[in-house]
Amino acid sequence: MNKRIFLLLLPLLFLGISCGSPKGGGIFRSVDGGVNWQQKVFIEQIKRKVYTIAEASTTVFVQDKNQSGIFYVGTKENGIFKTVDAGETWQRTSIQSGNVSSITLDALDSTKLYAVIGESILQSIDSGVNWEVIYTHTNRASLVKVAADFFNAGKIFTVASDGTILSSSDFGNNWKIVFQNNASFLDIALDYYDSRVIYALDKNGKLWVSKDSGETWNNVISDTFFTQWDAPLIRITIDPTSSGSLYAVTSTRVLKSKDFGNTWERVSTLIAEKSAVNGFIKNLTVDPREGCALYFTVGRVIH
Repeated sequence: MNKRIFLLLLPLLFLGISCGSPKGGGIFRSVDGGVNWQQKVFIEQIKRKVYTIAEASTTVFVQDKNQSGIFYVGTKENGIFKTVDAGETWQRTSIQSGNVSSITLDALDSTKLYAVIGESILQSIDSGVNWEVIYTHTNRASLVKVAADFFNAGKIFTVASDGTILSSSDFGNNWKIVFQNNASFLDIALDYYDSRVIYALDKNGKLWVSKDSGETWNNVISDTFFTQWDAPLIRITIDPTSSGSLYAVTSTRVLKSKDFGNTWERVSTLIAEKSAVNGFIKNLTVDPREGCALYFTVGRVIH
């Protein structure tokens, strides 16, 4: 029977690569659906010194869905790390500094990767060995996230803190602005079943949706949303098991939409509705094999 592997990031306040005995953070792995967890942070041992990523302040991790066991991790200060054995060991890449806010893989050719550091997008065409800058935002604003179209090779999107959404159709060689908002963006994501459907969340809690590969955009969060749910969206997670389905975190609850964000319903969790703890929910993940199974973290606690 195939094992379900979950890798979990526990961001710490400590920065840098640890030398010596592993600390209590970094990456944890479960192979039994989250019942048991093991810390997986080893890089290498040189003589008596053991190097790990236990103290690296992690920001993002992604899985290579075309090759089993390959994951990439971005950090706040130490660049990007890679594992080819599901976290048993980690390798440094050539990006060994910088705040990595986003990593994505080309779904059709996973040797191609894109990463966001500051106002620049970097590309690797050799599974993370070498990187080059392919775009730098010129408006003195940071880029937030990069997302790759899984159906159209070479098409990628990025959002910026100045409210800009940009796209490229040639692997990042040329870019165009497809939407300009008056509020900065927090996230951008593509529907798992139809890559023409794109979601972009701004800092005011508005969810902008495009159903034509970014040509036109519409905000689906109306004034009645705030009347009903009393708090704006602060994070979104796309449901990989159903088209048009996504989850959202607000400061008061977790919500789910089954119609591209037009209507929402509350998701019951162990955190009380309207509790301020809801606003600290991070890393919300949907089990791709069991869409009803959700995982998220609040501080060091896994739900």
